[in-house]
Amino acid sequence: MSLRVHGPRDVRTRLAWVFAMTLAILLAVYAAGVYVLLRQALYRELDRQLEADFHVGEEMMENASRSGGRLRFASDAALPRAPEVLPTPKWRWLEIWSPDRQLLYGNPEDPKVARHLSSVPTAESVGPRSVDFVDGERVRMLSRPLVVLETPVIIRVLRSEEGLQHELWEYLRVLLIALPVAVVLAGLCGYVLTKPALEPLVTMAQRAQLITAERLSNRLPVENPHDEVGRLATIFNDTLSRLEQSFEHLRRFTADASHELRTPLTALRSVGEVGLRGDRTPAAYREIIGSLLEEVDRLSHVVDSLLLLSRAETGQVQLNVERVELVDLCRETCEFLAVLADDKRQTVNVASGGPVPVFADRTILRRAVVNLVDNAIKFSPQEGAITVTVGRRGQDAVVEVTDRGPGIPAADRERVFDRFYRVDPGRSRTEAQGGSGLGLSIARWAVQASGGRLVVESEEDAGSTFRITLPAVE
Repeated sequence: MSLRVHGPRDVRTRLAWVFAMTLAILLAVYAAGVYVLLRQALYRELDRQLEADFHVGEEMMENASRSGGRLRFASDAALPRAPEVLPTPKWRWLEIWSPDRQLLYGNPEDPKVARHLSSVPTAESVGPRSVDFVDGERVRMLSRPLVVLETPVIIRVLRSEEGLQHELWEYLRVLLIALPVAVVLAGLCGYVLTKPALEPLVTMAQRAQLITAERLSNRLPVENPHDEVGRLATIFNDTLSRLEQSFEHLRRFTADASHELRTPLTALRSVGEVGLRGDRTPAAYREIIGSLLEEVDRLSHVVDSLLLLSRAETGQVQLNVERVELVDLCRETCEFLAVLADDKRQTVNVASGGPVPVFADRTILRRAVVNLVDNAIKFSPQEGAITVTVGRRGQDAVVEVTDRGPGIPAADRERVFDRFYRVDPGRSRTEAQGGSGLGLSIARWAVQASGGRLVVESEEDAGSTFRITLPAVE
């Protein structure tokens, strides 16, 4: 059985932990750097003191040589007591040797020190460097050969490192006390300071728990829209707005689809019930069956349109892009729909200034033009005229379908492309003419799938113009 150790779960504790660990690492690196610099500075000072002691020995040798006297064994007081950065060492030592390794001068006369020095090798030129006595005590040593008034000698000076080590241990002792205290204080401060910073997140979480599918109008509070938490709340609110619109669109679509499907189903049921009442002639039954087929055709058209839009939204419609001549496409479409215009004694004209080729899926683009022309026929008055204009505007190919219908109010001109959208039940451009309310939605999708855009311009009681704009090719 393995034991799993989990870290703190709440963000506040994790942030405090990160603050403390980060500060601990930074302080450790800083302390190590200061320790190295302090150690180097202390050794430089100790080496400077050794150089001063060496010059004292040199002066003593010069004075003895000039006076023709002999070096006398002196006390430790003979060495100068200049102000020093380091604490006064436990002892200092100065030796002057002859070339034949005879001690000419030693300071101070201390058998213990002399016993220690017996373990330190005598060399003509050393250091400065650190050496260890037999009992483990460390000293700093400097040894150099020197010729004073034609007399060769070897001068060796030593100083105890006890003061230096004491300074370093004092520094480490302060670090061992101060570093844990600083880390603990940093963790506590981080824990306290992060509370107001994380309070908006707690409020957002509490408010988010209250948001359901029935309460999508609720929004998260945004105290400061310019900081990270405020931007997060703003993005979340924007997401809620899109979800609310999607839910509203889905509810409206479901209601409208149910309404559209209920109408032909009710008609089918009514016609069937009428047909079952009493005996009828074959001609009457044929008329009833014809009515049934008309409603079935309308129902199939609605279902096919819904299926097409659903597949289009999920990206399941495969496009077969090819070079398409818009003028020929529009003429074929108008000829196909001429029978509908003839029923209302309308005229459908195609105006163009020459070939206008584009790259698009011919079948899908044709469906867009069919829906727009069919829409214009439905809402143009008896004996009215529908004009389909094909041409170029700069680098774009343009198809305009113009009718002389009742027009569209300004507030509804964009929403007419929504599925099942109704303007005014008294002047609906779809319901009054028996449309399904999906033609313009399919038309806009077909144009956008071809890389273009579909817009409408309209004036009330003056007709409408639906404009398709596509990238033209040479």
